[in-house]
Amino acid sequence: MADRQRYWKLGAEEVGGLGYNEARLLNWDIRCSMGDGSALVGVFAYRHGTPVGYDSVRGVSYYHNHAGEDTRKRVTSELRSRYGGRPEEHSERVILRGSEVPYSGAEISSLARALESMLGAEAAITLEFEGLTQDEQEAAGLPPSKLLPIVGTRSRGGG
Repeated sequence: MADRQRYWKLGAEEVGGLGYNEARLLNWDIRCSMGDGSALVGVFAYRHGTPVGYDSVRGVSYYHNHAGEDTRKRVTSELRSRYGGRPEEHSERVILRGSEVPYSGAEISSLARALESMLGAEAAITLEFEGLTQDEQEAAGLPPSKLLPIVGTRSRGGG
């Protein structure tokens, strides 16, 4: 079992310059708060699929809170144009079933910048890794100041 490392509140420019082992990235999240902060859109992907009931659906997903229909349509369109997939709505989440999933810092950064421009909001990115050594973290350029401890975790294959 390997330890997990979560880096949070990263900016698009920071993530674009990272050179980590993509196979070690378990999940990522791009959160964009709009207006007074009550409306938000968060695009994310889990390496092992997004949980839906008892199943896991593979593909890029997003959640929304107080985001209007027009905003949701624009986000869905942007994601489909980049990664393909078939949109499925699950309450406040939309999953693009079967879409490609980006794992490189450059691709995640590019998506974050597009969302910032589209939504008029600053993106905050979270990256969660499994099993990166201290040397690998340093070589990747991951900032130690943004490492968020995951209390009591030893991976059990989820994510």
